[in-house]
Amino acid sequence: QVGLLELKKDDIFLDVGCGRGDVLLNVSRRGIKCVGIDYSRHAIKLASKLLAGQKNVTLIRSDVTSLNFPNNTFDKVLLGDMIEHLSKGDGLKCLKEVHRVLKKNGKVVVHTAPNLYFIKFIYPIIRTIFSMSGRKSLIEKLNYHRKVAGIVHKNEFTHMQLYRLMKKAGFETNVFLDRNILRNGDSMFTKALAKSPFFSFMAKILKYKPFVYFFGNDIFGIGIKK
Repeated sequence: QVGLLELKKDDIFLDVGCGRGDVLLNVSRRGIKCVGIDYSRHAIKLASKLLAGQKNVTLIRSDVTSLNFPNNTFDKVLLGDMIEHLSKGDGLKCLKEVHRVLKKNGKVVVHTAPNLYFIKFIYPIIRTIFSMSGRKSLIEKLNYHRKVAGIVHKNEFTHMQLYRLMKKAGFETNVFLDRNILRNGDSMFTKALAKSPFFSFMAKILKYKPFVYFFGNDIFGIGIKK
């Protein structure tokens, strides 16, 4: 996500929904001026501890739909795994605010998961595969994961839904899905599949259009303010 921003030493960087501050720590260590905002007091407290001593970082508890910054303040903005936690209306407000506080030709990177098409059409197939292979514990983890997502995610996206939302907010927009279908086996849900020669072969096919629109689960949006 951060790599897509193509950060430069003289950039001013804003992390919207900064959480415990991992991204801010990584970026601030490059000497880049950083600002992190989060609505959660707990998140800001955790980030403050992690970033203690980093003089080029400012942390602010803020509503992401009303950013208390002047127009044209930031060069780069990240919305990593947070827009799905907002309603559609609040998501648009947030992106419009990001557009306002970005400088001309500034860039925003948005990452969201899961892909709604994946959940509707592919997720049931994966559950069936795990069930047939006797992976009861994985099914329980999948069910729990979706139960939690159902509580904390207010608006999950397809790639076209994110594209339309970013365009509506005023950005010149490019939205794509991660073609690394099995995530190199790094996910608990793809680890077993990545070890299978059959599924590894299928992943090489499914990363291409139109299959990736359904099997890709990580959506990235890049917006430029013109």
